[in-house]
Amino acid sequence: MVLGLLVGLLGSTASLTSPGWSLEQEVGLSWLFKLRGKVAAPADAVVVVLDKESAARFEQPEKIRNWARSLHAELIDRLTQRGAAVIVFDVFFEESRDAGGDRALAAAMRRSKRVVLFQRVERERTPALTMDSLVTPTPVLAAAAAGLGPFPLPKVPNRVNQVWAFYPAVDNVATLPIVALQIYALQRLGYANFISHLQQAGFPSPEALPNELVSAQDLRALINGLRSGFRSVPGFAHGFIKTLEISSRLSPDTKRILTALAKMYAQGDSYFLNFYGPTRTITTIPYRALWDERAESADFPDLTGKAVFVGGTHMSLTDRVDDFHTVFSTEDGIDLTGVEIAATAFANLLEDRALRPAGKWAGGVILLLLGILGGWLGYRLSGMRAAIAIVVLGAGYLFAAELIFTSHGLWLPAFIPIVVQLPLALTLGLLWQYLGARHTSEKVTRAIHYYMPRRAAERLVEEGQPSTAVDIDYGVCLFTDVSGYTTLTEKISPAELAKLSNEYFALLGTRLGQWQGEMMGFGGDGMVGLWTEAQPAKNARLRACRAALDILEDVDDFNIKHPDRPFHTRIGIQAGQVVLGNVGGGGHYSYVARGDIMNTASRIEGLSKLLHTRLLAEESVVRDLDELLVRRVGAFVLKGKHDTLTIYEILCRRQNATQDQQQLCVVFEAALKIFDDRQWLAAEQDFKKVLAQHPDDGPSRFYRDRCRRYAAVKREEDASTTIRIDTK
Repeated sequence: MVLGLLVGLLGSTASLTSPGWSLEQEVGLSWLFKLRGKVAAPADAVVVVLDKESAARFEQPEKIRNWARSLHAELIDRLTQRGAAVIVFDVFFEESRDAGGDRALAAAMRRSKRVVLFQRVERERTPALTMDSLVTPTPVLAAAAAGLGPFPLPKVPNRVNQVWAFYPAVDNVATLPIVALQIYALQRLGYANFISHLQQAGFPSPEALPNELVSAQDLRALINGLRSGFRSVPGFAHGFIKTLEISSRLSPDTKRILTALAKMYAQGDSYFLNFYGPTRTITTIPYRALWDERAESADFPDLTGKAVFVGGTHMSLTDRVDDFHTVFSTEDGIDLTGVEIAATAFANLLEDRALRPAGKWAGGVILLLLGILGGWLGYRLSGMRAAIAIVVLGAGYLFAAELIFTSHGLWLPAFIPIVVQLPLALTLGLLWQYLGARHTSEKVTRAIHYYMPRRAAERLVEEGQPSTAVDIDYGVCLFTDVSGYTTLTEKISPAELAKLSNEYFALLGTRLGQWQGEMMGFGGDGMVGLWTEAQPAKNARLRACRAALDILEDVDDFNIKHPDRPFHTRIGIQAGQVVLGNVGGGGHYSYVARGDIMNTASRIEGLSKLLHTRLLAEESVVRDLDELLVRRVGAFVLKGKHDTLTIYEILCRRQNATQDQQQLCVVFEAALKIFDDRQWLAAEQDFKKVLAQHPDDGPSRFYRDRCRRYAAVKREEDASTTIRIDTK
């Protein structure tokens, strides 16, 4: 739920941001239109295009604004005769080009009483502000028109998704589709009948409406009065529409037109276009076709009661002033023309097919619920199942959104849920699963690590069962033992012994961990620590020696705390090949380290009993470890071994060495060399001198006694510089 709420809130928040809303318009809306595809053309809108072929037929220039206006006058007469309810010119007649042609066009418009002319929006920019104003057609034509209206649209690279119903930059003037729909309604219903319907419904401020319509200014006053009335009383439009629905005396067509007007005046300043398809989807008639013989045939479009929009298409590939990029622009660059967009905007109003974006709250709730469901699936299901579930959820949502979009014109968010929310839910869900599993695995590993090395614990958790595989590594083994432990156990209770032992081994384990060593096990009073590397490594040897020295310091502190129960600790260290793996069967296993170094480290530790030392290591361990102060204590063949080992005592870190320790190393080495030369009496005297200066030095006492014994033997073979040890 936490994950779902997080994803849902992120989606809801993103949908409220400007970038999120822009992506929904540019991408999400495009998806919905592409999924829906082309739909049936509107029945009440027809486009008459001024195309290249018509220009050639009537010997007119390519620029449509320069066509003979007398030709347009004849077009109006022909359209009026065919029963067109409203004729909208998406052509700007700004300048008077031919007085006779202007008079003919004005006369045709007065006869028709249903012609709407286009007004141009002119923008003036100053450093302080930007102002829009309307540029009206030439006065003679403007006076003859039934209505006037601008149709401002954004150009490429901005895609046209919505249009102005009332343009706020110029006093909320009604735009071309609004004017066209109002004239269409008046032509179909009649002005008196239209006003009667409003009065019967209790229209507020009916006195603000003109008594008759004589000019375009009267129509504008009517439109402004209607909009003010419908918006002045909240809920009036809704009540008016409900009254129409239950009325039995009104025809369906009358209900449809009045409902469209009520919604138009009650809506905001703009609305989103519900495009019908690519260019030429709306019924399109070439300008010239109205003069052709085919115009009288049965298959020619019936214009009775239709809204006819007259405008240009691009006359050549270089003349695209009136082309606009939409969701149905084709890959080869064919866009919709302004006149087609105007016809689409009109038809959307009349058919009540304008898109209705889901409100902020409704869209936010949808995204929140979708995020919760997506987050739940992403977290509860694993791997491929989660991915499949998220894909199915996304496809299902997109299908439902497209179905609602097609059937009701309701535009639900598409980009944010499909591209942002659901992938995020899957990613975070799987990541959360991974982190949760990793956390659990880490807890289990940490728990098992109390009983075996971490590497073995990790492998056991990963594989789920003990592995028979073994690792052969380079290892450094540290073995500890407590002198007099058996005697100690006889003096204190088992409970006290356990408490002391736990405290003691906690010190040792902490030091091993500090120097990246693994505790391989305990044996009564002994402990085995191990450092492993794939190849022989100086760092492993150095860490083991550092750990050993720190352990001895900790043990000294421990013994100060427990003077009557001391743990006198000895340590032996050996390096070499080690085999790591599980040993056991029948459901019971132990993870052990096997190899000669394990036994040898124990034997080296045991040698300290004879030499009365605390920390001994084989020569290969201390070689080139310059930070340590060490001394050679001799060559030994340990119990159960055949090879001779050179053993060193590690006294301390060189930086901590005292002058006495340094001197001891020098004089002891000199005496040991004499011993190596088999000069027993001379060596004995030198070891006595060392003892005179260092009376507690165990190795000197050991060699003094050994020299005295060798001097007394009669056979040379009974005296050897390599000392064989027959006890552990």
